[in-house]
Amino acid sequence: TLDTADDRTLFFDTLPLVFKSGNLKVKLKLFTVPGQVMHNSTRRIVLQGADAIAFVADSQPAKRQENYKYWMNMVENLKSNGLSIDSLPCVVQWNKKDLGDATTAESVAKMRAENKQPVFEAIAVRGEGVVETFLALVDLTFEAIDKTYLLRDKIGLDRQAFIEEVRRCLVDPPRIEDILPPRGGGKKGSGAGGSGPGGDPSSMAGGA
Repeated sequence: TLDTADDRTLFFDTLPLVFKSGNLKVKLKLFTVPGQVMHNSTRRIVLQGADAIAFVADSQPAKRQENYKYWMNMVENLKSNGLSIDSLPCVVQWNKKDLGDATTAESVAKMRAENKQPVFEAIAVRGEGVVETFLALVDLTFEAIDKTYLLRDKIGLDRQAFIEEVRRCLVDPPRIEDILPPRGGGKKGSGAGGSGPGGDPSSMAGGA
């Protein structure tokens, strides 16, 4: 990515999370993509292998139409990749709740009642609501992938234990020696495969 004067994303950012869950080595990849019109091709490419999506909306009422435009753009990009927002795990995060004119709690509650996707509030610059949003998305993704691959039955991957490992990884990153195999040819843990704007089955798609 390239830094800009106002901290906007020019290409995309990626955050890989690697940890152990049981006897498995798991890799999650979270991609964030810019919302500007000029970067539509980037969003479409990143969404190609999406396992899940966190759509980050601006809580300012003045941004309502812009939020809708970006949502519909995401839906169209998914369709062009043979995907559907109705079948893909997705959460919506309303960011910038610290601003004075942010969408009211009553409006957010109404959205929660009307939306199929779980809705969260956040103040990203303070880190508030960010981990909660991500863990909810991981949970939905695990549930969706488990229906297809029977993760618990076939490889012993427990849902609750998995979510807890992700949480610990975010708030208490593991030591590198706990992740990498011993030097000299130690046995590596099994990887969880798949793809998502993150790449692996447990990967998260970037917010729009």
